[in-house]
Amino acid sequence: MHGFSQYTEPWDIMQIRDLPYPDPGVPDVRSGPRFLYWLGRNQLGGQLKSLSWGLLHQCGVAGLPLGVGLAVQAVVDRSGSGLAFAGALIALLGVAVALGDTMLHRTAVTN
Repeated sequence: MHGFSQYTEPWDIMQIRDLPYPDPGVPDVRSGPRFLYWLGRNQLGGQLKSLSWGLLHQCGVAGLPLGVGLAVQAVVDRSGSGLAFAGALIALLGVAVALGDTMLHRTAVTN
């Protein structure tokens, strides 16, 4: 059972056995902005992971109207191949939304 502390896959960002994290030290509480800067600096890696997964999720959501528009146009043009392409695009965007949202939630909870 060695190697559990090493991440083996890109999506394997947090396991319950990794929590709680070690004590991050004494926060800078002289003012609100200084505290937020200290907190953000200590969570930079997690914030970048959240940003990446959130970007995947939002791009998938934003692309769905394009897929639906291509499907409608393919039906108007009576193009079976165009409709198949639009269906595949919508399925791919659905996977991006589901994966991005799931992993965004995991990174947000970890942060």
